[in-house]
Amino acid sequence: MSAALVLIHGDNPPEREAVLEAELAKALGSQATAMGRHLFQGSETDGQDLSTALTPSLFSEAGAVVVQGVEECSAAINEILVSGTLGALESGISVILVGEKGPNQTSKAGKALMKLVKEKGREIPCAAPKLHEMPRWVEMRCKSRFGRSMDKEAASLLVERAGTTDYRKVGEVLSDLDRELEKIDSRLDKGQKVTQAMVEDLVGDRRPVSLQDFLDALAHRKPTEMVKSLLRLREEGMPGFLLAQTAWSEFMQLFRLRKALDRGARGSDAARDLGINSFVFQKRGYEAAARARSADRWLSDIGVLCRIESQDKRGQYQNDWLLELEFHQIAR
Repeated sequence: MSAALVLIHGDNPPEREAVLEAELAKALGSQATAMGRHLFQGSETDGQDLSTALTPSLFSEAGAVVVQGVEECSAAINEILVSGTLGALESGISVILVGEKGPNQTSKAGKALMKLVKEKGREIPCAAPKLHEMPRWVEMRCKSRFGRSMDKEAASLLVERAGTTDYRKVGEVLSDLDRELEKIDSRLDKGQKVTQAMVEDLVGDRRPVSLQDFLDALAHRKPTEMVKSLLRLREEGMPGFLLAQTAWSEFMQLFRLRKALDRGARGSDAARDLGINSFVFQKRGYEAAARARSADRWLSDIGVLCRIESQDKRGQYQNDWLLELEFHQIAR
């Protein structure tokens, strides 16, 4: 196999690693154990060591030079790559650049390196799947890496528990999903299918605790989801009176919005008049939440929140289930 210049980039770390292994197999061929591979890590790359790796040696066989985190390389390192890559390729040394974004092109050397890749090499993009495609990605990853089939329900639950409902980029959780799949694989017999029950038993719920999830479930009258959020917030030490105070502020806003809607105002106009951010209004479904209760019901629930705050401060909720019952009555 002739030497190659390859840029592997994209926000899908597991896919980048899989592609890297495939490219190394091509570069090193059947003599992979005897041929050398030189690994460098972005900003930690030593210029002298890199120059040496790109230069063929009479005492060792040609192999591959891999630069991980190439976007973190300095202009000086990029200059070495530009000046040394063609000679390395002619000597049978493959040069593989790996990173999320590719070479940093804020410098002339970075631009020159990217130009060299386009003219003499090839790019392999490794894009992360869209959020709605995550369960399918998990199923395919389980099949391709571990040779196991996986129930759709199991894949969806794994995605949910991995934390993709918060504001991290999808690509940032793919490695977490990959590690969880590896953990599941280590516990199962060869060829055994991954089921939802297995995910429930083997994968802990590591999603960040979200106060917003609690408030949304409370406002939209989703008691089951509200209780889940409430229990996790309480486990993290969130006091009941603070939850009641925060919910009171939001409920007052929704009560005023409901009154405006009852007077015939458009939702977006009423939100603007009340100082509600337009993005928040759309994102969190404020109009639907406001219509979920009558104005009288809003006032009644606001009164309950005031009582919860007062009683929790006086220590009257010694058992968590009592506090849970109070909030459940509001969310039902």
